[in-house]
Order: sequence, then structure tokens, then C-alpha cells
Amino acid sequence: MEPGNRGESCTAMMRVFRFCHCVFVFSSAVAWLAGCGGLQPSLVAPDAMTETPAGASWMLPEARGDTLLYVSGGSAYVNVYSFPKGKLVGTLTGFQEVTGVCTDAAGDVWVANSAAFDLIEYPHGGSSPIAVLSDYESYPFSCSVDLLTGDLAVTNILSIEHSEQGGIAIYRGASGTPQVYRDARYGEYYFLGYGPNGKLYFDGNDGSQQFEMARLYRGRFDPLTIRGATIMSPGGVQYAEGSLTIGGGDRSQNAIVYRITSHGTVTGSTTLAGAYSCPSYEIWKTWIICASSNGNVPIYKYPRGGNPVATIGASTGPFQVVISEAPHRTGHR
Repeated sequence: MEPGNRGESCTAMMRVFRFCHCVFVFSSAVAWLAGCGGLQPSLVAPDAMTETPAGASWMLPEARGDTLLYVSGGSAYVNVYSFPKGKLVGTLTGFQEVTGVCTDAAGDVWVANSAAFDLIEYPHGGSSPIAVLSDYESYPFSCSVDLLTGDLAVTNILSIEHSEQGGIAIYRGASGTPQVYRDARYGEYYFLGYGPNGKLYFDGNDGSQQFEMARLYRGRFDPLTIRGATIMSPGGVQYAEGSLTIGGGDRSQNAIVYRITSHGTVTGSTTLAGAYSCPSYEIWKTWIICASSNGNVPIYKYPRGGNPVATIGASTGPFQVVISEAPHRTGHR
């Protein structure tokens, strides 16, 4: 197809579905996992546990002063909950397909509107966009913001303009046209997170669908070999509470989040009982919040793990989660 021709996006999306099948292969058991139970009762009132919302975006006025948990539904909406109370305080709608969500130092939230090839920014607790960035016929998947520079990094599973090869797009100051970085060793780019000094860590697959993790720094890709654990497929990546972390473990039972050094050596782990899988997670202070493939968002103590201390019902399979602090509380993450 001709680059930039949105009229042929259906053909492009067929390619996307092939890539997404690789990402969500560990979610194929969602139907029966949802009936396994074993988690704590939901914190959320029944009216918050609905199917995919329809209609305009909305947000309760109280949300602006709360710490908020944004949960992308992997569909066309993002649910917003007060944290740790778990009250549904808003829903962002109107997307074509949502995958990643991330926050900046001001608590503003970026949403990867994947099937529309763009990223949309919302103020903390707000329901109207304040910025839109084009991802130029690429399929944005996950995002992270460097809290020191404000740079926005985005993984692209594929790029229509570059023969389906994905990459990492970095928007300096979260604006303008991105600089895109690619390396032939990596065929698919999934989850990423900024560490100290602007070093960007990500995972994905090589051309043979084998798991890979690497660091991108000053335009150079450096592969990381995980030592002390076996990780078969990409999971969340986050630098939090002084450690680089990556998701892994048995996708059919308990999720595991590993703490690793910047060279890939495992220094500790947190087992999330009953989570089955966490395609992404959010570590915030003494909690770790899992976007579980069983359709809920279980919350655990961190780094202890074990059984969830609470569960937020998200109904239609959460995909990514992120905490946004109210502006007067920012500076922790």
C-alpha cells in the first residue's frame, strides 16, 4: 500500500492482528480463567463494573484532587479509578483501540490510540484531550515518559512505511515529530520504561519470535541477557523504587515480577498469586497493581507479593495500568 493512505488501513490492521496475536497469546485462556476466582472481593461498586462504556468521556470533579489509576481496556476506552479506594471516577472514550497508558511529571496521561496511529494527552483528572501526536502510520503499543526531560518514548509493533518493521519513537519534550530508532536484531517492540539518566529499557522478540530485552541509550541498542530467571515472552518493564523490573513467570498460574540489575541479573522477585498473567503492571510506593488477563486488576503489597490485598473489577480484560498523582503530589515517580 502507499504510505500515508488511511483508506487502506484495514489491510494494515490485518497485519496488526497477526502481531497482536503474539502479544496476547498468553490471554487465550481468559474465558476459563475468568471463572477460576480466588481473588478478594472487588473494591468497586457494581455500577463501576460494566461492559465497554459508550458515549462521551466523563470525569467526576473530585478526580482532579485524587491519586488516580488509569486502566486501558485494550478496546476503545480507559477507565479511571481513585486509588487506593477503587471508586470509578471517570471513563475516557472515543478511541479506535487502546493499548498503552503512561504519565508525565505533572500527572498528565498519554494514551496510545493504536489503531488510529496517534497518542492523546489528557490532564490529570480531565476528560478532554490537551494534545495529540501523530505516530505516522505506525502502531503505538506502550509508552513511557522521562520525568527529567519530559521526553515521550513509544514502542511501535509495526510501521507501514518501513515494511512492517517496528521501532521506538521518541518525542523530545513530548511534542513535534519523533526520532525513530530501529535495530535489525529486534523484530517486535512491546513494553518499555525509562530508567535513570535517560536510559530506556524495552523488551520484545527477535525475528524468530524469541524473547529479547535491550537498552536504548544515546541512539545505541545494547542487548541484555536475563540471568537468574527464564522469561519466554515480553511483559511489562518499569524502573520503580530503585530497581529495574520486568514481568515474567508461568502465564497459566501466578505472575512474577523480577527485579534486575541494569545488566540483566535477577536480584529478587515478587510473585502475584492468582494473577495468571500481567501483560503490564504498575509499581507505586508499597503497591504493585496488575493488569490481569482474568479480567480484573488485583492489587498486591510490594515487594512482598503473595495474595492480593484488594481487587478492582475492570470487566473486559485490562491491558495496561498506570498511576497518576494529583499535581501537588507529583515527584515520587
